[in-house]
Amino acid sequence: MRKIYSGLFISLDGVVQAPDQWQFDNWDDDMETALAASIAPTDTALLGRVTYNEWAPFWPTSAIEPFASFINNVQKYVISTTLDKLEWQNSTLISKN
Repeated sequence: MRKIYSGLFISLDGVVQAPDQWQFDNWDDDMETALAASIAPTDTALLGRVTYNEWAPFWPTSAIEPFASFINNVQKYVISTTLDKLEWQNSTLISKN
């Protein structure tokens, strides 16, 4: 059985919601290095429906590196009971149906 690791952007006061609204103003070379190191050994991503629905239209055309190349090429498993199909490359749907 494989292990699941969670990587979160979290502010010092514990905020993890909507990192696009606060983290990019504070992005620097050290954060990019940390992100690259955390995704380097990763060969699979586990996403929920909401994250998939937010990311699928954005990341395939993004030039924000190193994450764009990673997330577009990695195998993605999406857990959802409401989605019927996935359009994003390398995505596999996991549902109870």
